[in-house]
Formats: sequence, C-alpha cells, structure tokens
Amino acid sequence: MAEISDLAPNAALNTARFPEGQLVPSLNNAARELEAILARWFLDTNGSVVTSGSANAYAILTNRAVPSYEAGLIFVVRFHQTNTGASTFKVNNLAVKPLKRHGGKDLAPGDIATGQIVIVAYNTAGDYFECIGIGDGAPVAPVYAVADLPSSPALGQLAFAHDGRKAGESEGNGTGVLCFYDGTAWRACDTGATVAA
Repeated sequence: MAEISDLAPNAALNTARFPEGQLVPSLNNAARELEAILARWFLDTNGSVVTSGSANAYAILTNRAVPSYEAGLIFVVRFHQTNTGASTFKVNNLAVKPLKRHGGKDLAPGDIATGQIVIVAYNTAGDYFECIGIGDGAPVAPVYAVADLPSSPALGQLAFAHDGRKAGESEGNGTGVLCFYDGTAWRACDTGATVAA
C-alpha cells in the first residue's frame, strides 16, 4: 500500500495509480486510493492520534504504514500522560527512540502535559524524536516593571513583572511574579490578586 511519502514531487513520476493509457473503469478506484493516502496522512498530522504506554515511554499507532524512521517523518500527537523526566517514543512496531526537547536535550519533568498536542519530528542526525516548540527556543513572557505593564493588552496576556510581589513579599521588595491580564487588571499568577510592586 502506497503512502504520502511514496508520492513524487514530479507529477510525471506518479504513474502507479494513473498509468498512461489507463482504462476508464479503473480511474475511480485509483482516485479513491489517492484520497485514502491523503486521509491517512491527515489523520496522523491533525492531533487525533493519542499516545499510549506509561509516562515517559510513549507509543503511537499510526493510520498510515510507517515501515522505517526517515527524514521528514512528522506526527501531531495528543499525549495521554504528563512526562516526569527523560522520555522515549515508539511508532507502531518500530524501535523505541529517545524523545527530546527542541534542540536535542532530554525532556524536563512537565514539558509535556496530559492532553497536550505536540508536533513530533524524527531527527535523522541524532536518531531521536524531537518535540518542536518544547525546550530551547520556546516562547518567553515579556518582562516589565509593574508600573510599565501595558494598559489594555489582550485578554489572557501573560507577562513577568520583575518587581512584582509574590505571596508573603512586602511592599517595595517584590522579587518578580508571572502575571496575566483578566480583562480589568493584571493579576499575579500565584495569588490571583492585582499585581503590585
């Protein structure tokens, strides 16, 4: 059975389903098979594949045939359990491979949360699966002084107030706090109170 990785970028080379001189009655079956190839690929990259296995030893069963690990192999996967440290990833009946952060470092506890959808790509150079967007190069909240926090940001906007007070810190002695905008005020993530310096 052919899969999307078997299709050629040069249209003239895709003759397996549509050979020259093809009989008209065979066209509908060939077109349906091409649609099935696309559907199997789509299901493996739309977040509907859910991992199984134990925390830190994840496995998936794909919709398309994956005979080996190769460059360009990408899945969009929903994880069934939060990781608690370095992890592995297995596709179908193939060998278990390390599952790494973007950049090749081991996953840290909590890098992947239960229910999180992650883009997972096979890294041929390192012989591991890489979680795109997790780890090095991941987004960082913008940093402000409490007095300089934006006055009307988007609802749910995150920021780090470098002089904001955590629970138990006194006025003027804030060591910094992550905060969010709830539509009316900036709130400290640790207490929910209006952030203050």
